[in-house]
Parts: sequence; structure tokens; C-alpha cells
Amino acid sequence: CADKKGNIWIGTSTHGIFRYDGKTVVNISKTSNIGEVEARCIFSDSKGNVWIGTTKGITKFDGSFHPISIPGCENIRAIFEDKLGNIWIGTRGRGVFIYDGKDWKQLNSQNGLNNDNAYSFVQDKKGKLWIGTGGGVFVYSDGKINKHYSVNEGLCNSYAGSMVIDKFGTIWVGTDNCVARFDGNKFLSITTKEGLTSGTVYLINTDNFGNIWVGTNKGLDRIALTEKGEIESIRNYGKDEGFKGIECNSRATCIDLEGCLWFGTIKGAIKFDPKEELVRKPEMPILNITDIKLFYDAVEWQKHSDTLSQWYALPSELKLAHDENHLTFYFSGISKTLPENIRYSFKLEGFDKDWSPYDELSSTTYSNLPPGKYRFLVKASTKAGIESEAPAEFSFEIKAPFWTSWWFLLLCVIGLCGAIYVYNEYRKRKHELYLERLEKIIKQRTAEIVKQRDENEILLKEVHHRVKNNLQIINSLINIQSDYVNDPKASELFREIRNRIRTISLVHEKLYKSTDYGNINVKEYVNMLVENLIDTYSINKEISLKLDLEVQHFNLNTIIPLGLLLNEVISNSFKYAFNEIEDGLIEIELHKSNVSDEYTIIIGDNGKGYDQKLLDSENSTLGLELIKILATQLNGTIERIEKEGTYYILKFKPLKD
Repeated sequence: CADKKGNIWIGTSTHGIFRYDGKTVVNISKTSNIGEVEARCIFSDSKGNVWIGTTKGITKFDGSFHPISIPGCENIRAIFEDKLGNIWIGTRGRGVFIYDGKDWKQLNSQNGLNNDNAYSFVQDKKGKLWIGTGGGVFVYSDGKINKHYSVNEGLCNSYAGSMVIDKFGTIWVGTDNCVARFDGNKFLSITTKEGLTSGTVYLINTDNFGNIWVGTNKGLDRIALTEKGEIESIRNYGKDEGFKGIECNSRATCIDLEGCLWFGTIKGAIKFDPKEELVRKPEMPILNITDIKLFYDAVEWQKHSDTLSQWYALPSELKLAHDENHLTFYFSGISKTLPENIRYSFKLEGFDKDWSPYDELSSTTYSNLPPGKYRFLVKASTKAGIESEAPAEFSFEIKAPFWTSWWFLLLCVIGLCGAIYVYNEYRKRKHELYLERLEKIIKQRTAEIVKQRDENEILLKEVHHRVKNNLQIINSLINIQSDYVNDPKASELFREIRNRIRTISLVHEKLYKSTDYGNINVKEYVNMLVENLIDTYSINKEISLKLDLEVQHFNLNTIIPLGLLLNEVISNSFKYAFNEIEDGLIEIELHKSNVSDEYTIIIGDNGKGYDQKLLDSENSTLGLELIKILATQLNGTIERIEKEGTYYILKFKPLKD
């Protein structure tokens, strides 16, 4: 440490205490009664007293040496004075001892700390005392521990071996893994990734210019801060920069009355004046691109260019074919003062977005470069951050293949358009020929179908004509036979048979006269059927026919049983309904269901209705049974409606062809 008189006190582990007055170094252990103690820390208080902490206890120097007797206070690691003049002593294994000038007070794991190894102290602007221990950082205020910071609050390591407060009031902690910087809420880590020589920090201090100095096991680092207290840069000092001690000792640092920093290392004490450089200012590296290889092979570049560089015979305005796109650049930086510390950063304009990180490799390779214009840039820097004056550069061009040129693309477009045109014409002609053949086939097939249809029509008409004629012959034979029958019941039976045959014959007559052989016009058919029955029964009365037919047509399989059923019902009407009235009405309604394929037909007359005796007669029973059979054949049901006259309702489904 530095005392009030400007003396520098240096403690060692094997040779006791030394004092340096600026001219002479004196071994105090040999000139006083303190002996060759193993000193761990030395501190100068505000009154000019020097406190020496050793593995055995504490000695105070106020002109002479006085051992301080504190029960249990040994293995001293840190001594500190707060703003009130209290002396804080950190020990290894016994916690913290606090001296207010009269009494000693102990702070350990029994009353606030969770770790009894105390290594460092600092006091912030608010008067809070920060204690660095083996278990993190503790904050002491108002006579007690109020806060504890550990790994959970951002410390990269729980060992807080050294601490310092910068001019902005920020607390910096040296640990075994990093430097931790407190932002007001938590600690942020600074490691080798940010530029430290090592994460193993042995000491930390600040100079009069606000820089933070970090001593590690691999050298010394200076952290420069901006005007706002943020990290601006980190510079490393090692043997080449004059810091010959390399590995620092724990908490072995102080600043003297002249603002010079002192660092204790394993090879002695080093004094550094921040106002000056440790060594003379290094010269900027001299940088050149020394060679360029193509696919890792040396190239006679004079074959590629008429102009070559003076020293390394590299071509200017180099133009390469599209497949010569694998280049390796070699470069070299020369520093007269620090030749072994040169690092390089490079960038290929036209390919890279950013400069590469600094690295000691002196070559780089770019493969599969696309066609284009490029400029390779490389710059050199020493570890001290001294960069070459300007980047070395090399420009070249990789020509595009002919198939990417505008004229080739134009030819391809023209050729493609021509091919599309020819192909479309070919397809168009092929389609026309296909349509011609198809039209010819269609005409031929149509003629065949028309011919076949005409033949079928003639044949079908002939069939219907013959069926109708045969039915008429049968009807005539029955009519002749009925003339020889005297029994009224038998005559009536013959008449009913003739009506039924005539009903079927009417269907074939309609088909014979129709052009649509699949369907029969229902209204026309019913009219013909009723007219035939009027002629048959020779009723000399005004009989009206009321039709309400939603359905226009039925096929042959449906119309025949439906016609026979209508014949039976209407025949019954002519036989029984109009005996007592002059004006009769026969009603037929035909409707189709809106929700299914079922049809409903209502048939009836406004006559007197059936006589119960007639209903019970044999003839009547046969007719009614036939009606039921025909309804079943139509997949339907028929029942009588309770209404004036005689009415039936038939629900059925048309039969398929």
C-alpha cells in the first residue's frame, strides 16, 4: 500500500515486509521487531497508521510496530477503513471483525454472513459497505446485512476476491471466472469473449483517469470507460508490452500519491504511470497481400494480365472465367516492435457483409464465388490495437458464363417462343384432324342409329298394330259368343271382359299412333277409356268427366294396370251410380308427392253409391277383388273414401320399364 508520506509498503510470503521511499528499499522485518511474517495485506488509514495483516494476526504501525490482540482474529485477507473511521478486517475462516476505535465486533455466518471467508471491502456513495466473500457479495448498512448477491443475481462465480468502485459509483468485482460489473440491479459478466486475457482475476483497481485495471493469471488488462461509464475498449498488457510479471498476486495493488499504479506479481512489484505508455508507441504494421492461389495451386498470373505488381507479381484488373471461382489469399503484416503479435481481419466486398474477427491466420479461402466484381480487403493489428494505416486490397472480376448473357437469354426466349408456336400449331392441326375423324365417325354412327331407330319404330308400330288387331279379334269373338248367351249375368260378364280387353287395346292403339313409345299421355288415354265405356253401357244421360291430372305421362308397365283399375271403377259407376240421376259426374285426380316418388289418384262419381246387396253379389265381389289385385301390382293400396257418391283413393309407385 501507499502511506501518507508516499512510502510504498510491500508484503511478501517468505521475506517479511519491505518499504520503498522512492529511492531505497528497506526490509522492515530485519530492522524492527515485527519479524519475517507472511504478510497477506497492508493498509494505510486516514490517520497515517499502517495496518499489516498476516497469517498470525494484525500489526499496527504508528511510528513503531504494535501487535493487535484480537481473540480468534488470524489469517487476515483484507483491511479497510470506512467513512466513519471504523476498521474492517476480513479473515479466512473467521468472518469479519469491525473496530470502532474502542471495541471489536465480529460478523460471521452466525449473524448475517453465509460464508466466513472475507476477501475484500468497498463503500458506496450511500455509505453502504460491500463485503466480498467466498459465497458472494454482501451489503451491510444500518448495523446489519441487508442484501446478498450470488450467482443468481449475475455473479459468474461466488468467489468475490477483489472489489473496486469507479468514479461513476459502479462496483466492479473480480472472481475466478470473470469481472462482474454491477448495473444497479444485477451483475453483468466481462470475460475473455469481451477481451480479457483470462477469467481468473486476482486483483482489480482504478486509476485517476477512470480506467479499470484487472490483474489475472495471464497478464494485465485495462478497461477504458466512456464519459457515461460504459465500456469503451479493453487493452491487454503482457511481457511484450513491458508487464514482465505476467501472473498477478491476490489484491496486490495500490495507487500512490503521484497517481502511479503498483501491481504485485509472482516476479516482483511493478510500477506503472497511466500517463505514459509501458513501452514506446509501436509502429503501425506494414501489410501486403503476398500471393493468390487458384484451387490451392500456384498460378502464373502473367498469363492472365499484362500488368503485375512490383513485389509479389500479382495481376491487376484480373478477370477470371466463371469456373475459376476458388481463390486463396495470402497476406503478411510486419511490425518492427511486436512482430509476433500481428492479427488480421479481412473482408471480400461483393460477398461479405462485415469484416471477419481478428485472427492470427494469414490466409483465407473463398470457394464457389458467383460471377461479379470483387475487392478483397485485409487489415492488420497488434494486440495493443495498433492497426495498419490502410487495408491492403486486391480487385478482380469473375465473368459470367455465356448462357447468362442477355443475347443468349434473348435467343433462348426466341427459341422457346418458336418451339411453343410450332408445338401449338402441331397440336392444333392434330386436334383438327381428330375432330374431322370424330365428326366422320359421329355422322356414320348417327346414320346407323337413325336407320336402326327407324327400323325399330316400324317394327314396334307393327307389333303394337298386330297386338291391337289381335285384341280386337278376341273382342269380336267374345262379342259374337255373347250373342248366344241368354243368361243376363253371363252377358254382363262377357261385357266386362270386352271392356277390359278394350282397355288394353287402347294402350297399344295410342303407342301405335305415338312417336314416344316409352310413355302414354294419361289425359288422352283416360278420355278415350271413358268414351269407350259410355259407348259400351249406352247411357243416355249427360255424363261429365272432370280431370285434374298433374302427371302427363306413364310408361307401358304402369299405364296398363292403372287403365284396368280405372276401367273397373268407372264401369261400376256406369252400372250402378247414375240410375236415379240425369246428370252424372266422374272425377279423376292424379297428384305426385312432393317428398317421395309416390302418386295419389282419386276416382269416383256423384251417383247414389253402391247398394249393399250389389256389393255382396258375386259380380261385384269379383270386380272389387280385381281392383285390389291391380292396386297391389302397382305397389300401392286402395281404399274407399266416405263421401257422397262412390270414391276411391289409390296410392302407388310407378313400375319401372
